[in-house]
Amino acid sequence: MLTQKQWQDVSNYSKSKLISLFDPTIIFAEKKDLRTSMQMEYKGLYIYVEDSDGKKLSNKGFLQETADNVLNGIDTVIQNIFADLQSNNIPASKVKSGTCYFDLITSVDYMSDPLQWDEKKDGVYFMWGQEYFSIFLSHQIQKMGLSKIGILDRLCVSARLPSNLWKYPEGLCYKLVCSSYSS
Repeated sequence: MLTQKQWQDVSNYSKSKLISLFDPTIIFAEKKDLRTSMQMEYKGLYIYVEDSDGKKLSNKGFLQETADNVLNGIDTVIQNIFADLQSNNIPASKVKSGTCYFDLITSVDYMSDPLQWDEKKDGVYFMWGQEYFSIFLSHQIQKMGLSKIGILDRLCVSARLPSNLWKYPEGLCYKLVCSSYSS
């Protein structure tokens, strides 16, 4: 897990890098030793960007077996967010005045009982076969204000499936242990 200071550094790095992609004349300099301090194993990383009115601008990230440097993951996700923002003609000013939510996923644990997770801090990943899957991160779950059952129902619908499929053994539910930060 990252400390508060590390999260602040990651947030500053991410926003500065994203803004410099919008305007190449802005000089971007990486903080000395930041990349070295971000050397740790993790399973995934997501960044959710919203404008000052709370409207989603972009949400990008990844899950993988093992990653080993948070800043390398941030670089990849920021590039994907920038491409998404550009393709949707979203100006840098919206990003500058908005909020970024960061979720660093440190563990992905199968749940034989899909209700065994903490809706205040965990994310949830649902999978049905190889083609249908959906993910809700901790900050998204908190904004929904739903029960665990309501969240799991919505997770299935988000995967374009009937809402109750999480109750069946073929519906695989995973708890995402997250370290989260917003700025």
